[in-house]
Amino acid sequence: MKKVQLFLLLLTIAALSSCRNTIDFQGSNIELGFSQDTLYLDTVFTGLGSSTRILKVYNTSAENMTVDRIRLARGEGSYYRMNVDGVSGKSLENLEILAGDSAYVFIEISPDAQGATEMIYTDSIWFENGAIKQHVNLITAVWDAYYHFPDRVLTIAQPEPYPDIKIPYTILPCNAVWNNDKPHVIYGYAVVDSACLLTINEGTQIHIHKGGGLWAYRDSRLVVNGGGIDANHMNQPVVFQGDRLEPGYEWVPGQWGGVLGGLFLMRSNQNHEIKNT
Repeated sequence: MKKVQLFLLLLTIAALSSCRNTIDFQGSNIELGFSQDTLYLDTVFTGLGSSTRILKVYNTSAENMTVDRIRLARGEGSYYRMNVDGVSGKSLENLEILAGDSAYVFIEISPDAQGATEMIYTDSIWFENGAIKQHVNLITAVWDAYYHFPDRVLTIAQPEPYPDIKIPYTILPCNAVWNNDKPHVIYGYAVVDSACLLTINEGTQIHIHKGGGLWAYRDSRLVVNGGGIDANHMNQPVVFQGDRLEPGYEWVPGQWGGVLGGLFLMRSNQNHEIKNT
């Protein structure tokens, strides 16, 4: 009888221990935190993919949670490859994250992306948790070009209930010269700083991603030397255009230019010079 009682006691202890080790993942409609809101991946060269970028996903709540779905916006056709805590796929479901813990998302892009018609290939990772949907942008330079990516953001506060206006930009090196050896691609705004000069020489091709532009700040100078001095140079204009190269986009208006427009020239005590563009 004592042996039976001891056996039942051990079963009870084991059951209680098992209950204590059971973890519930019931949190829903919980906002996630991210280590970055945009991931920039390396330029893709022939036969080589990009290096791997790491996105850390945080559950900052006091509840254990299950992320219902994590997916690439372009789906199975995306050139990006995603691995979430050791599981690969374009779309994954039911990722469990403990309260106050985090998960890792590893992202790279296939070398096949070099066949894309966009000079800048973009996608996004969507995180769906109940009614809450959040995303992180993915951006990769695909073509061999000079890329001007933003490294800071200008925030213009707006009254409630309107969202603040955010303008991503980068400041160009002072007295920079752009030549026609390779295209220049602008994402966000490329800024010519005060008292600085940007010279763009004949034949230069400038591609601007949607929402971006070239910004000549106060008391800067912009000189665009489009060909046209003589008959030998008339066919070498400086060309400002979008970064979508498909034939269907050739005559589509409004492909570039954001809040400040495509070419924003602030008041300057120096004379801007723009010819044959």
